[in-house]
Amino acid sequence: MSVEPGKGSARPSPVRIVIVGGGAAAIEALLALRDLGGDRAELTLAAPNEDFVLKPLSVKTPFEGEQPLSFGLAEITGRVGATFERKSAVSVDDRHQIVVLRDGTELPYDFVVVATGAKSLWSVPGATTFWDLNAESSVQEILERLATGEARHIAFAVPGGPSWPLPAYELALRTSHELERLERTDAKLMVVTGEEKPLEQFGFGASTQVAALLEAHGVEFVGQTVPIGFDGSVLETSRGTIPVDEVLVLPSLEGRRLDGVPFDESGFVPVDEYGRIAGLESEAYAAGDVTDHPLKFGGIATQQADTVAAAIAAKAWGAPSPPPFSPGLQPVISTGEGSIRLTVGEQPSESAPPDRSVEPTEKILGRYLTPFLDSLIR
Repeated sequence: MSVEPGKGSARPSPVRIVIVGGGAAAIEALLALRDLGGDRAELTLAAPNEDFVLKPLSVKTPFEGEQPLSFGLAEITGRVGATFERKSAVSVDDRHQIVVLRDGTELPYDFVVVATGAKSLWSVPGATTFWDLNAESSVQEILERLATGEARHIAFAVPGGPSWPLPAYELALRTSHELERLERTDAKLMVVTGEEKPLEQFGFGASTQVAALLEAHGVEFVGQTVPIGFDGSVLETSRGTIPVDEVLVLPSLEGRRLDGVPFDESGFVPVDEYGRIAGLESEAYAAGDVTDHPLKFGGIATQQADTVAAAIAAKAWGAPSPPPFSPGLQPVISTGEGSIRLTVGEQPSESAPPDRSVEPTEKILGRYLTPFLDSLIR
């Protein structure tokens, strides 16, 4: 039987903690555990990627040419006194408490944190997919067609199933701003999504703000409509067809599976309110996009990681028991005129002017991650 957070006895030092992944949740967990455990924590980060990239900033690249900020994982782990294994993990041996890497390396653990994130998949046949870091040329081709009048009608689409819809709205608003700059008034832009209202998962306030932004920039909202396929002139949807010249669609998401870790039909890992992985006997936790939390968002990923780190600290070192995970959203939407902090909850702010004081690192807010990345920049 597992021990509730805060109810276990302190363990001998150092406590071996392996974090699998190189994204926001993984780094937040790393930083939080170092802060909570100090030198009582022996931390290892295992990830195949060399850098942590602020992917939410990739919507700017096709319009401004600026590449998203990136930070070397070797430098990050070095600064906090952790070991970095630049290798993919292939399995978690729950019985023997070992993480197995692709080259056969075995990492024994007292606690493991699975933060492998989600992988992007093709979602709408025939459409142009926005692939975060590799979308610059394809988006620029669409912009050029719009600028020359070769294309006049474009749909920014959100696929059905697990996805993160915010970039569709950002791309639509940025494209509208670019067309306004070019004095192109005959183009028609729309957001096609299964949501009933714009970004409805953020609550009435944020949804109202985004709806007002779309209206002000002439972007039509087509809700409760799931894109299915595009043949070059017609977008097929769950509610019929829409004549369009181009479709830019977000990818659908699937969890990154590890052998030995339970997952649902979409590859996402079931966790309890403390991030503990359901069905495993060892001290195994998960945080971020790989979990079965329905909203895939960097700020939620870091908050999940904080809950996991606090739960581990309670069991490993007798720290106070943390409250169950309860997300608090602080989304920032990027437009062609600046960045806007959205009001989460029931009441929208009276006005939502661009807030140019928003730092790039605040696109993913983390209690530890944001100030740490700021320190690397400065």
